[in-house]
Amino acid sequence: MTTTPCDGCGRPVSVAGGIANLWSFEKSTTEGLSLELVDGTDHFLCFECVDDLPNEATEADVDALPDRPPDEPIGRPEWAEGSDDGMEWAFAGTGLGAAAGAGIGLATGSLEYWFVTGAAGGLLLALLAERLSGDTGS
Repeated sequence: MTTTPCDGCGRPVSVAGGIANLWSFEKSTTEGLSLELVDGTDHFLCFECVDDLPNEATEADVDALPDRPPDEPIGRPEWAEGSDDGMEWAFAGTGLGAAAGAGIGLATGSLEYWFVTGAAGGLLLALLAERLSGDTGS
């Protein structure tokens, strides 16, 4: 996992995903987001600074945000809960689909085609099931 400083308070903000989390299966979440403000400027802000911004925020509003201690944990607002979940569905679906595809591929003599097709189909079905069930893992 990597960190990026918050443009508002200066705290290091964890950014989950990418290659760092791919092999570790670390279940961490992103603690901020990038915003384009009404004046056209882009800023990466922690969730607490996003909550402190007014509607129609400008760069001056970001500059006016209070500094926070760098070791203070970043709170996760209600609107951000569950937004990084769903990877369990994707991994399970891809694995099960690949296993089913490998079985069909071995039986038909076309392993490469069916393995990839099974993995892709399993991923799509798992993501669809996650969306339909409303389960976000939180």
